Amino acid sequence: IIMFVLRQQPELFHRTSRPRSARAGIMAIAAGVATFLGVWALLGRHERPEIAMWYLREAPGISGGANVVNTILVEFRALDTMGELSVLGMAGVVIAAVVGSIPRHPFLKGTHPAPFTLPEVNSIPMRMLCRALVPVLSVLAFVIFMRGHNDPGGGFIAALVACAAVVARYLSKGSDGPIVKQNTPFYLTGFGMLTALFAGVLGLTHGSFLYPIHGHILHQHVTTSMIFDLGVFLAVLGMLTLAINALGGPRRPGADRDLLPFTRGSNHPLPQTPQVDASDTSEAGVSS
Repeated sequence: IIMFVLRQQPELFHRTSRPRSARAGIMAIAAGVATFLGVWALLGRHERPEIAMWYLREAPGISGGANVVNTILVEFRALDTMGELSVLGMAGVVIAAVVGSIPRHPFLKGTHPAPFTLPEVNSIPMRMLCRALVPVLSVLAFVIFMRGHNDPGGGFIAALVACAAVVARYLSKGSDGPIVKQNTPFYLTGFGMLTALFAGVLGLTHGSFLYPIHGHILHQHVTTSMIFDLGVFLAVLGMLTLAINALGGPRRPGADRDLLPFTRGSNHPLPQTPQVDASDTSEAGVSS
């Protein structure tokens, strides 16, 4: 997804002067050192607090799951996670609105290789790899989802693994384009939020919203928090497929200069909007 974002930057985005690169490098190193010192000073110089020790001692017996982090997220503090899931869904709507409002035009021939020098034959190795890779990633996502209550895993991580299969499928295509139908990401995100909400309503039958109900199916311990985790899985899957659809197409953001609302023509009382020479790679040229 980060590469999709970088792909949308202007042609001169990666060009900058040596002094500016040096300043950016110094700032990056300073930020890393400050982050390390903050973590070391605030977290690394004392034992676990009492509440953390209580979770480590009591959570497995109460929740029936050995993965204390996951049980905190989907049982003890499930309402907090529900709020985060709601924010995720609203962020998806905002991202779609912002990206959809950007005017776009095709990459000009000779300035970008994407739609013109990417023949179908180049995708054959990736398509052959996907025949084995996508089923493996799909099974792995299912296993990670199912084991999340007792081992590292859960709905969020499983969704990322499933999205790796989706991205691999996108890369195997012979040309850029949507990976799913336009409305599918919204359906996934919305249905994911409704699924998590349904898990909360089930808890009302035992006294409170999002109360986890435990049981056994085929000698396997199950809980309604798995339904909640399924909602997280679907919402994350919807967000990432939305990003691929919005950023992975063959059209780049922006519009021709003459179509911009702030462009002044010959009949305007003020001077015409100055032209910027794309061949000027100096820092001043890029800044202008």
